[in-house]
Amino acid sequence: MIHSEHGLIVFIDMQPTEQVNSNTESVGVLCGIVTDKNGIKGLKQYKEVPSAERVKLCEGIARTLTMNENRAIACISRFSQIQRLSQEFLESMPETVAKKKGNRYYIGSKRINEKVAQVLPWYGVGLSAIAIRCIPWAKKFNLNKLTLIIDKLPGDASNSMEFLRRMTLHPEVAEELIKVQKKFGVIVSVANMDAFSDGETLIDDPNCHHGMVIADWVAHSIYAASNKVEELDKPAKRNEDYRLELSKIWNEMRKANLADIIPIDNISLK
Repeated sequence: MIHSEHGLIVFIDMQPTEQVNSNTESVGVLCGIVTDKNGIKGLKQYKEVPSAERVKLCEGIARTLTMNENRAIACISRFSQIQRLSQEFLESMPETVAKKKGNRYYIGSKRINEKVAQVLPWYGVGLSAIAIRCIPWAKKFNLNKLTLIIDKLPGDASNSMEFLRRMTLHPEVAEELIKVQKKFGVIVSVANMDAFSDGETLIDDPNCHHGMVIADWVAHSIYAASNKVEELDKPAKRNEDYRLELSKIWNEMRKANLADIIPIDNISLK
């Protein structure tokens, strides 16, 4: 989606939502999607659709997204590696970004508890990787701005967003992103969905914006494609057929060369 003020918009969603899964060998997903202007009429968020109805929608969603050439990019990583990366990041973070006292991190007067802080490096590294891949897309549309829109962050949204912005100052995260921004002349910014207006509609619930709804379904589809049945949500009849149907959105986008994966497992800050 192209916005007159914010440039190319990439809607971001995470699965499982805003958490580090306790099963260290399951795979986490951070998804970015560039949608067309209209979205899919009447489509509700994944969690608002009964389990038995979800699989019936997937084929139509996949068909619409591929026909309208929506594009997606996903960072995936096992949670054991997400935890490792987060620990490396937090241990090496300069005090100019945040100071740790006890089990909390401080940015000026703002504070983040340790549990929330452990999720944010996954966001920070993932968002930078997604931005690097999406900057050339913005340039193809002759745009000099790229905005990543997040539905929500864990903990206090304002504090977490400030923490996330400061993390981009970490040399290991910022170096490549800065290089690509300069190469293409595209400025990257991150915003909360609740602070974003598309200039055309008034949205009482930001998560009802068609871009966030589509990102939500694509993220669940990638998660289904990347994990075992046991890791999925728990409908009355959860089985391999259910997993494959949920995976269809992502698989069809990949077949159409409209989606790609960035593996994060091997990234290290050491």
